[in-house]
Amino acid sequence: MEENMKKMPSEEKIWQKFYPEGACIEDVPQCTIYQYIYDKNKAYMDQVALELWGQKMTYHDLFQNIDICAELFEKYGIVGENNALVCMPAIPQVPVLFLAASKKGSQLDIIAPTFSKEHLLDVMNKSRSKVLFLFEDFYDDRIADAIEKSSIEKVILISSTSLLPVGVRQMKQAKDYIDILKKKKVPTPKTNKFVPWNEFIKGGQSLEVQEAAPYEKDKDLVTVYSSGTTGEPKGVVHSNEAFTAMIRQHELSGMRFERGNLFFSAIPTWFMTGLCNCMILPLGLGVTILLDPRIENNEAIAKYFATRKIHYTIFPTTRLMAMFKSKQLVNGDFSSVIYYVAGGEPLPIGTDRWCNRFLEAHYSEMAMQKGYGRTEDGACLTVTNEKFNAAGSVGIPLPWVNIKAVDIESQEEQTYNERGILLASTPCRMKRYKGNPEKTKANFSTDEKGTIWGNTGDIGFIDEQGGIHVLGRSTDCILGPDKEKIYLFDIENVLFQNEAVVQCEVIGLEIENGAREVPVAFVVLSEEYVGQEEEILFDLDRKCKEAFKDHPASIPYGFKFKTKFARAKAGKRDIEALKRERTGYAKPIDERTYSYVALPQDGSPALDLESMQKGIPLAETPIVEEKGKILKLVQKLIGA
Repeated sequence: MEENMKKMPSEEKIWQKFYPEGACIEDVPQCTIYQYIYDKNKAYMDQVALELWGQKMTYHDLFQNIDICAELFEKYGIVGENNALVCMPAIPQVPVLFLAASKKGSQLDIIAPTFSKEHLLDVMNKSRSKVLFLFEDFYDDRIADAIEKSSIEKVILISSTSLLPVGVRQMKQAKDYIDILKKKKVPTPKTNKFVPWNEFIKGGQSLEVQEAAPYEKDKDLVTVYSSGTTGEPKGVVHSNEAFTAMIRQHELSGMRFERGNLFFSAIPTWFMTGLCNCMILPLGLGVTILLDPRIENNEAIAKYFATRKIHYTIFPTTRLMAMFKSKQLVNGDFSSVIYYVAGGEPLPIGTDRWCNRFLEAHYSEMAMQKGYGRTEDGACLTVTNEKFNAAGSVGIPLPWVNIKAVDIESQEEQTYNERGILLASTPCRMKRYKGNPEKTKANFSTDEKGTIWGNTGDIGFIDEQGGIHVLGRSTDCILGPDKEKIYLFDIENVLFQNEAVVQCEVIGLEIENGAREVPVAFVVLSEEYVGQEEEILFDLDRKCKEAFKDHPASIPYGFKFKTKFARAKAGKRDIEALKRERTGYAKPIDERTYSYVALPQDGSPALDLESMQKGIPLAETPIVEEKGKILKLVQKLIGA
């Protein structure tokens, strides 16, 4: 009887013990995000809000630009359902436009320069936009064609040249001119349709500044786009509350955010994490944001960490590790670190430990932090902090967030350490998928208490301390020989038990003309690993055979070692490219020998001699020991 009365995790919310008393019972601020950030900083107008390439913008400058843009929105017809489109990296114009839209009651669509031409055109037309704010360096034939065929009447251009200090600006202009002559860059047309940012702002300086539009609860503010993990990026509509609630939860959490500290913004602002957690959140906390749109350039970014005292940052996991490995940081001083957060992709325990060793060796008293979320839930659902930072966990739910794991079939809540689909309730949730009521309805469910839950699509569990563990996507599976589900992330989690593995991807590869799939594993090893790949191969195979002794169909059919993963246009790993790799897999025969196999359509294994001759990493010291004619042929080829 006592066992039946035990509360479920979503009722008990034991993670709340890690927050200050009263932090979890407040309500969402009833104001626009513009008003919220203004109120938080009106007494600190001389403080630097944003810094880019040595150019500093105070809060006074920020709000002055916001006022001008808000009036220009009306002049350019950016009102009602006529959104403005924004396609920019992390530069000061992004928060200016975003907060101007909030002040005026207008709407923005934040789009990525990586969208296909077809998707760009579709978004442009569906947003009913007349104005596009475009980073000029993104302009190419694809974007030019989409603009020409869309409803866009004006393109406001922000060039990287205009953001540079004067001396450097002339050098950049000369380089751009040479690139255009060499046809490396597409020049923007010299027509009235294309307006430089400085001219745009100048046109609003004489306009009378009006009062901010009154607050309307749940009013559409911004559409951002999902990363496209499960298909074409989906438009996700958010209101002011997604941002005010995110800031207030961090304020109440007891975490150490100190005014004037430095936050490096390392996530593109066309992702919700980049817009909300790396741009708007720091402004609401009074933290100065250090910007650089060259976020894919690890050496350029490492220079900031080598020369500045950066207190906070959020990085994609693999990019953070790559940045740490820069020669510029060999003798770096990280004593200023408060929260360095890794997210956006799995953080293997080995990588987590490596990052912590790096920070400790460079004088940091703080360990690596983790976070988890998705675009639909305001980008952030869980955080780690000084009180909770367990290995393998993505943290605890934010103060106003609730999470539960439910059985896939019955939808009944699971108890501690029982895996299921993770559902999340958060005041930062999206309003809807743009133009897709069916997907919106499928994403949400309401329980008997009236609580609205969003389906994350991830499988995970909650431990006894309230830590959330994310195992992988519920769709990340293949069917075994007996039509049983084989979750590929279960295999990946076994591979990550070897600390030399810093990245891996297990996919299902079709055989027998698509009749079934077999798992194959792609592995990236740590640069610090000094042994032979063969040692790792045999260890991974052994671990999988032990873990899946009762489920042999889960043992990878072959392994392939890579130095890095290719990226698709949306920035995620290019899984389709991996599925086209049908040769060069190493398949252990026993604990001493292995062979190379191909995966032909008919499903019969074949020795892949071509890959051996090309000399991929494992072929450098071939140890194939098969009998008969094939062995003699291999020996002949190796000898040649």
